[in-house]
Amino acid sequence: MKRIYIQFLLLLTVVFSISLQAQTLPTVNNDEFLMNSGGTYSDLQPALAGSCSGCELPDLDIRDNSPNWSSSFDAAVANESLIRSAAKKKAREWYERQKGVIENFLENKYHKQFSSFNEAKDYAFSEFEVKNKTINVDPIVSTKNSDRIRRALKKKVHIKGLKALKIREAEIKAGNTNKPLYPDFEVNGTPLKNLKSTAAVTTAYNNLLNQFVDNTWKEFEGRHIMKILGLPFNNKVLKTKNNYYGSLGTWDKLDFMQFTIHYESIINRPAPIPWSEREIKLFNKYLDKANTVTATYVENYINANKESEMSLFHPNYWKIIWKRDYKGNPFSTKAAKNKHQQLKRKELSRLISSTTMNATFTIDYLVSLLKITDKDQLQWLNDHPSKGDEFVKEISEAKQKDADMPPPIPGELSFPPDHHQQLAQWDIRTELKNGAIIGGLVRELKLTDANQKKWLYEHKTEANNFIGFANKHRINDKITDKAKAYINGQVELEAATQKIPWKSSTGILENNPNLKFTHVYHDFGKSISFYKLTDGSVIASSSYEKVLTSAGDLIDKDRSNIGGCQNCRFYYIKLSENDAWAEMLFNPNNLADELKTLFALAGKEIGKNLGRYVLPVEDIKILIDGKDFDGQQVARWKGATFLLLTVVPGSKGLKIAGRIAVNAARWGKIIVVNGKRIKYSHKLVNGIVDFGTYQSKKFRKVLGIADDLTKQAHHVLSRNLRTHRAIQKAAKSKTNPFHIDEFLNGIPVDKWRNQPNHHLYDRRIRELLDAIPSGLSPEDTFSRLELIIKNVKEVIKNNPNTHLNDLIF
Repeated sequence: MKRIYIQFLLLLTVVFSISLQAQTLPTVNNDEFLMNSGGTYSDLQPALAGSCSGCELPDLDIRDNSPNWSSSFDAAVANESLIRSAAKKKAREWYERQKGVIENFLENKYHKQFSSFNEAKDYAFSEFEVKNKTINVDPIVSTKNSDRIRRALKKKVHIKGLKALKIREAEIKAGNTNKPLYPDFEVNGTPLKNLKSTAAVTTAYNNLLNQFVDNTWKEFEGRHIMKILGLPFNNKVLKTKNNYYGSLGTWDKLDFMQFTIHYESIINRPAPIPWSEREIKLFNKYLDKANTVTATYVENYINANKESEMSLFHPNYWKIIWKRDYKGNPFSTKAAKNKHQQLKRKELSRLISSTTMNATFTIDYLVSLLKITDKDQLQWLNDHPSKGDEFVKEISEAKQKDADMPPPIPGELSFPPDHHQQLAQWDIRTELKNGAIIGGLVRELKLTDANQKKWLYEHKTEANNFIGFANKHRINDKITDKAKAYINGQVELEAATQKIPWKSSTGILENNPNLKFTHVYHDFGKSISFYKLTDGSVIASSSYEKVLTSAGDLIDKDRSNIGGCQNCRFYYIKLSENDAWAEMLFNPNNLADELKTLFALAGKEIGKNLGRYVLPVEDIKILIDGKDFDGQQVARWKGATFLLLTVVPGSKGLKIAGRIAVNAARWGKIIVVNGKRIKYSHKLVNGIVDFGTYQSKKFRKVLGIADDLTKQAHHVLSRNLRTHRAIQKAAKSKTNPFHIDEFLNGIPVDKWRNQPNHHLYDRRIRELLDAIPSGLSPEDTFSRLELIIKNVKEVIKNNPNTHLNDLIF
């Protein structure tokens, strides 16, 4: 009996403890954590905290009126199992309700619908790591991408170089040591024409091959790392977080979710609100586990996965072959390595054979057939690949004509068997020579933009002007950097402003009432805007500095909004269709200050540069041509329809920067000689430019022989030729109007040299003027006059003892 009582008391104790457990589901370590942005427990607190509402079980009456105590004890033991089952069921129901609350909360937070709690949880886990990825993954991806692009470009260069060396090797073996097909093509800085033996070629080839192999497998590895840091990495991170989450108990899972949800709001809480003891406790518990994407985690992931794929040219690729083809047999490593070398050679051969030396295989064929070695001709041909197709078609048709020719008749004159092919090749070579003129400029400017090259090839007049400008600014036969910048800037802006889709819109620029526009177009993709002003001028406004700016290197104060600002703008203006582009300068002060700045620029800064600049003043625009300034004195003369700035560098030729209204009936310019202003006027009378009455004293003063009676003031282009069409057109130049009596057209000579007349001299001058094409613009015509005058002056100076009529030029 005593034993039965002991068993009964033991059972009663067990049942009582189970009943207590069932009536309340206590928190673990009292660390439940969920706060709203206001710092109070509210959002999920009623659902997640306190006792387990609805989990209570009724008191169990284990008494049994049956006299059989053993059967009552068995019933109590059976009831104990039911008690535990009921408690677990209620706990699961409660936990599922909390999951539902969290899911709804996450849907509201992220404004997304989730199909399940797990989907919501995974999304929250991923969002939690976004900032960590930005810090620890994005820089790696960015660096690898930049490296990939760089290596991909180098790979093309390497392959092309290897092909060139193969061609050179074949040439040398055929006995051609001095005339390679691509003489100026460089391999690691060495032109092919310098490689004159197979040994030299082999050395160059092996060096380049090593560079190619190293670069290629690293480029592949970089791409692969970028790939695995994408979706595979995101999946790995999510798996890591879920593994940790799965290792937690029921209550800790809820704690961890609440920590994840409110992490940002807690760490970003305003300083005056302190962290509670519970928050500190929870942060200490989960912070290290929550932040998965650390620098170490990323590094370990990359190292563990970067060789899951590798380039054929990777030094360890043989291991893949060994495992794949030889099942990891320890006696087959040599065979795997040999097979690796065979595969590399095969792939290298494929890459070389599929690479062209030029833009197309057709051009490669033409270069080989016609032995085209001129680099400017190659530049033009590669820029016009369709021409290559045309040329091959011409040659093919010529071959057919040669094949169709009747056989030669013995004793009679006959054409060679390749007669038509020779004619076709002659025509092709002629077109190549003509194209090479502009092709050489494209090559020297290092133009790569297709639109810029297209514009230059299609605008031959402008291209020839640029070529002339470039030739005037060469040092050791190379165009100076500033001259290159000037030409590149012009081409860049001209190409950008072709076929602008104007939209009607009105306004003013930079709060300057003189810059009223009527049409506008915004190219947001290129961050540039175009404005058409009321006078027809076109302004390009960009948030990025164009190449043209570097031609002048003006100080910041003369540009608008410059000086490290966030919204800087660079302005460029084309005054008319025939004008070159210029940089627009701004000075928001009064007219006197603007002119003061203008003269300072002309005398100090622009005189050192090659750029063109426009300063909007009142209702006019002053064009300052830096390439014409020589740091000399500047004079200003403002007329009713024009304003010109003139520079006279001592006794040198007159240089002008200015603009003349196209509808002006009168215009002119002022020069300064020895501190004195001398005015020249042009007047349009019945369509003919009238230079005014000849003033010999004025002309002698300009030439510096006012008091020298032994000298005659001679017009290089005689005054009796002033109505010649070329002189008339040059006088209408908007930027540099020619005047028959100006300094440029004069030269002092001994009196006897042009007495009593120089009619034969004038006849030769007229022949030179007649040779100037009538279709040239006034500006180009002036340039031709300037060149004629320069050459004739040299002849006059170099033959001081010869009468003008006897000069040969």
